[in-house]
Amino acid sequence: MAGQLGLAADQYRGVDVGTNFDYQHQALTYVPTIAAPSNEPGNDWERALPIQIKALLDASQGRALVLFTSIKQLNNVYDAISDVVPGRATSRASSTRGS
Repeated sequence: MAGQLGLAADQYRGVDVGTNFDYQHQALTYVPTIAAPSNEPGNDWERALPIQIKALLDASQGRALVLFTSIKQLNNVYDAISDVVPGRATSRASSTRGS
């Protein structure tokens, strides 16, 4: 991993402590098949993403970690689903609003 990040062996000290988590049986990765995002406001991606995320939250009974590539995208999706997923949708970026 360090080599992939451009670090030489003498530039870091790392330890692999392993894990007890059973990724094969307890984790699932989902990549949506909706059209790629564009910079245009209101594009298909912006409209479809909250719908797909809500469906995934419903299917997983709220047990999901959703990652975003920008705080703006996270806030847009949070605003779209937080009222229809009451008590289940939380945003770690809420403290960054207005920044």
